[in-house]
Amino acid sequence: MLVPRPQAGSRLQTTILFIAFLSLAFSPLTVLAQGTLGSVLKGLKDANQFYHLYKAHKRLFDQLAVGRVTVLVPTNEAFEKQQGLWDEMDEDMITATLKYHFLKDELRTSDIIRGDIISRRTLLDDPRYTNVTGGQQVLLNKQPDDAVVVTSGFWTRGTITRGRHENIPFDNGVIQLIDAVMRVPLPLAATARDSYTDMTAFVGALYKLGIYDAFNNMTDVTLFVPYNKAFQQLAGRFESMEKPALRRVLKYHAIRASQLVHGWDLKNGSTLSTTASTPDKKDVPINSTITRDGNIIYINSAQVVVTDMLISNGLVHVIDNVLDPEHESAPPDLGMGTQTPVFSPTGATSVGPKAPTPFVENLPCTRDCPEPSEAPAASSSQTFRAAAVPTPTSNAAVAPLVTGYGHGLGWAALGALVVL
Repeated sequence: MLVPRPQAGSRLQTTILFIAFLSLAFSPLTVLAQGTLGSVLKGLKDANQFYHLYKAHKRLFDQLAVGRVTVLVPTNEAFEKQQGLWDEMDEDMITATLKYHFLKDELRTSDIIRGDIISRRTLLDDPRYTNVTGGQQVLLNKQPDDAVVVTSGFWTRGTITRGRHENIPFDNGVIQLIDAVMRVPLPLAATARDSYTDMTAFVGALYKLGIYDAFNNMTDVTLFVPYNKAFQQLAGRFESMEKPALRRVLKYHAIRASQLVHGWDLKNGSTLSTTASTPDKKDVPINSTITRDGNIIYINSAQVVVTDMLISNGLVHVIDNVLDPEHESAPPDLGMGTQTPVFSPTGATSVGPKAPTPFVENLPCTRDCPEPSEAPAASSSQTFRAAAVPTPTSNAAVAPLVTGYGHGLGWAALGALVVL
């Protein structure tokens, strides 16, 4: 029986196919295509540091990598940029931070619509570190160029690596390499100390009235926090305000809701119930109203200048004026770049870094404190030093969202911004 001799073209095709098979078999994509979390991490050269954490905490990782999850894996460079971060953590905080890098459910970058900002719950549900139902959150935003930016506590932002190291599969989900270590959101006081120091007047006022712990212990809280300038221009007014009235003003900045109210939930014409109530009807909440004018958001007549700052028990939106529960229907003047305060200023109205900021003297300290005999009574909550507040780290200096124009607050220093 005669066997047909292969033609030259057939030999060439066979050789090409064989070479292609070898290339595919030994390519990084094939090595990473399937396996346990540990085996896939081991094959990722850009994730050596995270793999060392995996080996040191293998039992924890094995407990987390069940069902379908997404693992945010900081690159080696991300760890180098934040070298001292891990040295400052105790074992419990390391565990909490690792849990915060696991998202519930599998999330591929293609699942996010370009321009959208979404939240995803993590496996961090330890009540010592979070009081958010279902687990603490991260925010994800797909940029116009399809890059996906992830925002965590302290405004720490990282970008998911694109290309062949994007949506890396393993047995229980996907790995997303990211160029920053995600920071666990801390309480409002610590966030004001280490990330956004322009909230210290509001926090100090809470301490002055003894209601900081009540705010800090709320579940799924949404706060609209005026920046310090708003308090400075009304310093004289607040000095003469009775404590019950001031307490009602502060409570008017907290939203009464069964879930977090994100920036994308602030719809034009919608109303929000607050934790404030009138003196004669304590069971009836005082509402506030949302107005949208293009990409500018207002609550009553105060402009929202930053949205979705994550804290341990919810989130903060920063506003440019103090809200007044006596003027719940005060609308913004859309023709004005800067809104007039609803409170009538009296006495001191100076603003700026050299002007006195009301209530900051009520902030408890954490270091360089006076002698015990001179020290003020400490709160049971997270406390921090009133003066010499540390400046944010480079990764913590970018807001998840800044709306409108910033009105001379130096937003350019915050870096690249996402506009709603």
